[in-house]
Amino acid sequence: MAPSRDQEPLLGNSSTQGRNPVNITKLLAGLVGVFLASADKSILLATQGEIASSLYSPSSAPLILVSYNLGFCIALPVYGFLSDIYGCRWFLLSAYALFSLGCLLSGVVTSLWPFVLGRFITGIGGAGMTDLLSVLINEVFKINEVASVRSYIIAAGILGQGCGGPLGGLITDLVGWRWSLVGQAPIGIACMGLAYYQLPVSMREVDLQSAVSLWEFDWAGIVAFFFAVTSFVLGTTDGGTFLSSVSKPSFLVASCVFLIVFVIIERFSAKNPIIPPSVVSSPRLSNIFLGQILYFSSISTILNNIPGYLAKINHLSNSSIAIQIGICGFGLILGSVIAGKALSKTVKYRKLSLIAISISAVAQVIMVIRWRDGIQGLEIFYCLPWAMGSGMLLSAQFISLTIWSLPEQMARATAVYYLSQQIGLVFGTSVSAAALQRLFGYHLWLNLVDVQDPKKTKVLHSSAELCLLILIQSLKIINHLLGDFGFISNLPQSIQAAVQVSFIEAWRLIPALSLILTLFVVILIVFSREKVNN
Repeated sequence: MAPSRDQEPLLGNSSTQGRNPVNITKLLAGLVGVFLASADKSILLATQGEIASSLYSPSSAPLILVSYNLGFCIALPVYGFLSDIYGCRWFLLSAYALFSLGCLLSGVVTSLWPFVLGRFITGIGGAGMTDLLSVLINEVFKINEVASVRSYIIAAGILGQGCGGPLGGLITDLVGWRWSLVGQAPIGIACMGLAYYQLPVSMREVDLQSAVSLWEFDWAGIVAFFFAVTSFVLGTTDGGTFLSSVSKPSFLVASCVFLIVFVIIERFSAKNPIIPPSVVSSPRLSNIFLGQILYFSSISTILNNIPGYLAKINHLSNSSIAIQIGICGFGLILGSVIAGKALSKTVKYRKLSLIAISISAVAQVIMVIRWRDGIQGLEIFYCLPWAMGSGMLLSAQFISLTIWSLPEQMARATAVYYLSQQIGLVFGTSVSAAALQRLFGYHLWLNLVDVQDPKKTKVLHSSAELCLLILIQSLKIINHLLGDFGFISNLPQSIQAAVQVSFIEAWRLIPALSLILTLFVVILIVFSREKVNN
């Protein structure tokens, strides 16, 4: 089969003779798309409460966020499967259209479930805008240029995430939340038009033996995967609260069952599996995927809990928190740029991975030691070397994925790579939040024993009655604080102090848990081996 324009270098001659400078303007539409996809999630995070109230369903705010994640995760392997066969050009263009359609639909509907459908469609589009751009980079750039180009993608994603919340809040205050969604639609369409002229004109030539008819498509696998992902997300987030009769453990059990069914279908039944067993069972690739799950769990453990700490203990405003969290974003961009420069000279991804993970691990050890009594003053800057090491590691690991993946499975391997990151984010966020809440309750109960007024408890005839009273009081305080931490100002000074101390003591778990997850990634990298790219 002769290669077509969809397989040719987009940005100039890719031969090893000579090296053209990276013309990143050729990927302008892709970078804007990554910015949009990241900003969209931040916009919804900032406006979810107002949107849920406007749709007459205040308790459904978590579902509004979860619906995007569901569409994103479910679409990833489908994009990968189709792109490996037909090329990524038309599916990338379709992703812009779906994203725009989803934003438009979400912005004009007046009830909850059509809005959820719109967010689901937006997630499908967002998955293609991020995943397929990485596939395209592997097709059109030389291996020693990929890391440099990915630094631009990381920067676009971080800028989108950082700007989305404030921008969405400003638009909401000026003209309402609907325009913060509808306004993204024309930008998405403009990106689609720009990408149409920038990307190769013709599709990849299709091998008739590889082409899949509508009837041969892996529909059973997609259905099983849909229910496995949906159950997992609902079981690890608050998105399942609208089904009060189903508990989170029940969702997780259902997820495991559907995952087993999906594996059986892909391994024994599907003629054209959307996730080939050879991709996930490859020892080298499976280590990369597992490493992404663990490391993104580590990242989300810190990043998703720092804002709560800064607001509750340091009493910072949202803008001040955004500035301090911006240190992490700057570190990620800096690390990815450094990795890009290093890998452009020598593609020694394992050595760079070891250096990067060492920097991150040392920074986390310092966090565990120095944040024992809280984050004081400039100690938030310990996040800078940690984030810089993270940026270096992610760039190096993507190069590892590129080198170890078979060319005919590159898109599906990239999709699983991004799916692993999403699983890590969801897992790290939910587990760390649940562990922090439980540990906070335990420390609060212990500290309330010390501040309990003897005059109010002298009528109690046993220590068991005292413990029960304090336990009930602790649960009431925790329930109030989960809804509004400002409730602490209504409590007596002694109990306020107990709450503050309890939260700081419980928060010690966060950097420690993140460090443990990082150390598992260290083990995976140490026992991996480097493949020389020819």
